Amino acid sequence: MFIRENLEFMIKLQEKESRYIAETKCLQIAWRSSHLHNANEKETEEENIIMKYVIIGAGGTGGILGFYMTKAGKDVTLIARNAHLAAMKEQGLTVRHLWDGTTETVPVKAENMETYESMIASAGEAAKPDVILVCVKGYSLDNTVPFVQKIAKKSTIVIPILNIYGTGSRLQKKLPELLVTDGCIYVSANIEGPGALVQHGKILRVVFGVREKSEFREELKEIAKDFSDSGISGELSENIRRDALEAFKKMQKASEITEDELKLAEKDLQKMTDDHCKELDKLLDTKEKELMSV
Repeated sequence: MFIRENLEFMIKLQEKESRYIAETKCLQIAWRSSHLHNANEKETEEENIIMKYVIIGAGGTGGILGFYMTKAGKDVTLIARNAHLAAMKEQGLTVRHLWDGTTETVPVKAENMETYESMIASAGEAAKPDVILVCVKGYSLDNTVPFVQKIAKKSTIVIPILNIYGTGSRLQKKLPELLVTDGCIYVSANIEGPGALVQHGKILRVVFGVREKSEFREELKEIAKDFSDSGISGELSENIRRDALEAFKKMQKASEITEDELKLAEKDLQKMTDDHCKELDKLLDTKEKELMSV
């Protein structure tokens, strides 16, 4: 009798332990599944970062970039005016490829400065662009500053792509609250009519980067990735001054800029190098005096 009762007790105890182990395993599986789901969701969110771009200027530089980035599904708004703007809003942006004679039209978002400012003012901070590509002629550069100030948020990155050496530092002085990089582009294209561009060759490469390592931000990698996704060779340079100067040398050989413009760029680069060397000499001199006084 005693043995049978003990045996029944042991059987019940084992059944309880089995149920406990089974329930614990179920909870562990559920937790792991939930944790993995959340991790996958986070990873997907990181992979699907959608940056808002505004491109000021829709000609042979800005229009070409906007065309390929829009075609790739990027969130891009082109800033243009007059007949070119009207044509893009009505029928999209057309690019004719001179190397094979093909033509392609892509619906694009396009506004003038005034309309876009009003849209941002109504929509609020969340609608402001993450990146502004400045692709205007050199003589129009200063006119873009008030517009950039009105539409940008604190984290907005401004990338001037004018192929004029020193544009980034020049704009940075006028926009001290924002990060303004340097940038240049390898492309041959132009407007051939309202809403229509002609691209002469397949080369399409953007080189951009900060002038000081302390200015670097992770978003720059995402911008380079967006360029790459769009079929644009986007190179995030570790030495933008050197790479920009190299680009200007090639443009001078191709007669895209004058020899005087190239010399001016080289002079500016040398001045910046000399200034850095002088600053370094001062720091070394101060450090030496400190060591001597110990």
